[in-house]
Amino acid sequence: LQRAKSPDAAKHVAALKALAKHEEDRNWWTEDEQKLRSGKCARWWCWVRSHDIEITSYAVLSLLESGQVTPDSLLNSIRWLVAQRNSFGGFASSQDTVVGLQALIQFAKTSGYEPAKWDVSVSNHGQWEKTERLSLTEDNNLLLQTVEFPQGTKSLSYEAKGTGAALLQISYQYNIVEKEPKPSFKIEAVIKPESPPAKLNLNLIETKNEYSVLVIYFESLTTGEIKCLPIEAIRTHAVANQKSAPIVLYDYYDTNRKATEYYQVESKLCDICEGDECGAKC
Repeated sequence: LQRAKSPDAAKHVAALKALAKHEEDRNWWTEDEQKLRSGKCARWWCWVRSHDIEITSYAVLSLLESGQVTPDSLLNSIRWLVAQRNSFGGFASSQDTVVGLQALIQFAKTSGYEPAKWDVSVSNHGQWEKTERLSLTEDNNLLLQTVEFPQGTKSLSYEAKGTGAALLQISYQYNIVEKEPKPSFKIEAVIKPESPPAKLNLNLIETKNEYSVLVIYFESLTTGEIKCLPIEAIRTHAVANQKSAPIVLYDYYDTNRKATEYYQVESKLCDICEGDECGAKC
């Protein structure tokens, strides 16, 4: 409508802005507010869906195209988008990553901000503390600079001096033994001491972390369909008191539609002792 110089363009831009959700210093657009807040956490950073990233990205692109808003007025939406990025710079899926990056790139082009000329110092606070210094110049402003802090870091502080604009992102990961309150799929894990080798289509299998993670792709799953996958695992080292490991099934294009089930291979201290170390109990 804006490109066609329609007299209704301004009305639709106003309607689009009115549909935005607001919380703290974040603005975004969502497919379904009730779905967004259906989990245990009701804040903007919880249960974000791929569709919301796409919708917000298209909204930002539309508002920039309209010429009826300033880039600064969209900063809260850009903050929301940046907060959804993973540690590699992408989003939840390939589809929302494409449109999300388009929105960020178009905002950067339209904003007119000068490239950063910064001196940045970043410090961590915890058991092992250190300070790293980074320098951003015209020669390296397209390079990704990273600093890795040790486990046990409780908080981070940073100081930036200079001019221009740049992005500072903090990424962290942790594991929790928890299942989804409302899983989208049902998983049943059965551990058998001896079973025939698995026969799977190798084109749909991927391994990660030196073969310790197995990724299997399904082209489609219909409601009520049951898939049974026999997988053979060979133990190369004896480990006592093994912990539970997760099986995660999720929708590739909407990663919030998922289910998690834990399985555990029984093991005890007697599995790793030798000779007199085992004692009478073994």
